[in-house]
Formats: sequence, structure tokens, C-alpha cells
Amino acid sequence: MINWRENNTWIATILVALSITMIILILIKMAPTSQTWSFAQHVQAQDDSTRTIFETLDVNPKGEKRFMHAASVVKIPEGIIAVWYSGTYEGSRDAEIASSRFDGKNWHGMSPIANSDSLEDEIGLHVKSVANPVVFRHENGELWLVFAVSRLSGWATCEILLKRSRDDGKTWSPATRLYASAFANISHLTKSPPVQMNAGLIGLPVYHEFLAKYPVFLIIDSSGRVVDKRRMGEGGYVGFQPTIVTKNEKSAVAFFRRLRDNTASVMMTKTEDAGQTWSSAVPTNLPNPGGAVSAVRFENDQILLAFNDDPEFENNITLAVSDFEGLSWRRVGIVADEASEKSEKYKLTYPFLLETQPGLFDLVFTKSPKRRFNSPKFKDQVERAIRHVRISNEWINSQLNKVQ
Repeated sequence: MINWRENNTWIATILVALSITMIILILIKMAPTSQTWSFAQHVQAQDDSTRTIFETLDVNPKGEKRFMHAASVVKIPEGIIAVWYSGTYEGSRDAEIASSRFDGKNWHGMSPIANSDSLEDEIGLHVKSVANPVVFRHENGELWLVFAVSRLSGWATCEILLKRSRDDGKTWSPATRLYASAFANISHLTKSPPVQMNAGLIGLPVYHEFLAKYPVFLIIDSSGRVVDKRRMGEGGYVGFQPTIVTKNEKSAVAFFRRLRDNTASVMMTKTEDAGQTWSSAVPTNLPNPGGAVSAVRFENDQILLAFNDDPEFENNITLAVSDFEGLSWRRVGIVADEASEKSEKYKLTYPFLLETQPGLFDLVFTKSPKRRFNSPKFKDQVERAIRHVRISNEWINSQLNKVQ
């Protein structure tokens, strides 16, 4: 006679043993190395441009009704590449990562890079949706693409995947997983580009979302292995989606979007040991409605920040400049403004800012319907867009001179 009680006990014991083994293997894979860190030394490239440039374009074809979001850009020899994700709706099963190329005048050739089905085949796990692709050039010359995939329902079940390209984005390798957590490898998401470190390491700003949102700094080696992980903002549920600007080999400042129940300001944290520890998060004097921000180095000793200049609404994208203290900001000007278009339908979100050439900055962001216009009732009436603004040093300085 079969002893079901005894069999169930054996099955439970085997499952527990397998679970413990899996956790041990993940912890071994994530085990920090003894390698010391430092940020790659910043060398300011000479700006040989004297043109005053301010141009606005749409990355995607006109008339797009699908959900599109979270674009990023990277320099290639022929111009720049933009990547973003799109689908029937945010988090939909049919979501894909798309790309397009800019030749200096126009955007061309929108094409898919990956979707839920292709990624399932590549990693051998269920993928519900994709989100927040960030493309950048590794020091070995490859393009790296990191992005979040939700395993179940909601972004809190995300993990981060990595794809690589050796031909400037024409083809991509199969995805590999970045092991950032021993708890089923959740819940971490991407938004901002990494900072270069010594010895082929990169420092990737990400954020944790399961139960609580807070910024995280991942150290990744040239093989795509997470070798260390540090919580930013000295602990606490302080905000999320950090963007980092390095000052020298040890110092950097990070900015991030606030939590809804925090002070309605862009939040800031600093490091003086190349990201091993981060100061307590403090508010800046710039407003934040809970939307994403993006920052880059500007003219060697300053910071250029793209943000929503309103404590409640994501109606505009504004640029501001500060020194590395990050406490005193001068507004450059509004680069995109829905209020000026007499529109109540749209919001402007998720700026991504990059200096793609010396003295030339490319900014991409999402133009999408506000919540009440984001329902099926309006699906054939309200267009969506990934918008691109190209800005020169000369334009920024001319704007700053106006307000001095």
C-alpha cells in the first residue's frame, strides 16, 4: 500500500533542498569580488561646434496610436540610434523593443529588436512584457542594451536582461540575465545609462520596486556579471530611477524622482568612494511631480538636468544647469511644453539626455495621453510619440546669458 503521507514528505524535502541549492547558486553568481572600484577619469572632448542648434523631431512615424515609452539614444558612426518599447498598452504581452536611426537630418528604419516571445526562447523563462531599454557603448566597442522584463503581472516582478551588438545595432546577441537578487532575481528595473568604471567595469543605476521603491547601484564586469550591488541614498524608501554624473575618479552625484509621499522635489545623493557608499537623500530646489529626470556632465565642471518643472504635472520638459553641489540651479529654458500648445490631452515624460558629440546634446522623451485620454474610448483620436530635441552648447549658453 502506498504511503502518501511519507511520499509527500519526501517530495517536500526534495523541493526545499532544490530551492536552497538554487539560492546558494544565485548567491555564488552574485558574490562580490575583492576588486577595487573607481570611476573612469573624465576627459572633456573639445567642442569645435559654433552652431546654435535647437531642433525638434518625432522619432516614430506620424499617426502612431500604440503605447510607446522610455526611449534612450547612443552615438554610432552614421548618427545616433534610439530604442524604446511599445505595445497595445503598457505591460501588454505584445510589447516589443523597437529601434530607429537618425542620420543627422531624419529618422529612418523603425524595426523591432526583441519581444516577449523571442526573449522567452532566449532565456528559457516566461516573459510577460518588456520595459525601459537603455542602450550604451561599452569600452570594448560593443553596444550593450539593458532592459527590464516582467515575469508575471506588474513591474515589481521584473528582472534585467542584456543584449550586445558588435555591428552598431544591426544585429543583437541572444539575451542573458543580470543576477541582481537572490529572491527569484526580482525586482530591479532600468532607466538611465551607466557610468564607466576602471578595469572594464560599468556602474549601472537601477531601482528596486517590489513592496518599496529605492535606487540601486550595480557593478557589472565585462562579461555581464553583477559583481557588486549598493543601495543608494543611505537606505530608506527615498525615490527611484537614479541618473548619475561623475565628477572625478571617486566623486559622483545622482538625481532621482521622488516618491509620491515625499517632498515634491527632485531628490539627490552623493558618493565620495566611487559608489561604495551614498549619502542620505536630500531634496534639491527643483520641483518634481513624481516624474523621471536625466542628467549629464556639462562643460567639464557643471551638470545639465532635464526634468518636469512643476511639482504636480508632467506638462513640460525643462533644462537646468548647476555645479556639482547640485544645490543652486539656473534654468536654461523649456524645451517642450504642452501648455504652449493649448492642449490638455498630453503629458511629457521620461526624458533621456546624452551628449552624443562634443557640445551637442540629444534629448528624447515620451509624449503620451493623460490618464483620462488613455482609455479605449480615445484610442483612435490621440496620437503618441517619442520626441527628439537636438541642442547645442551654444544654444544653452545663449539661453543662460539671457537670464544673467
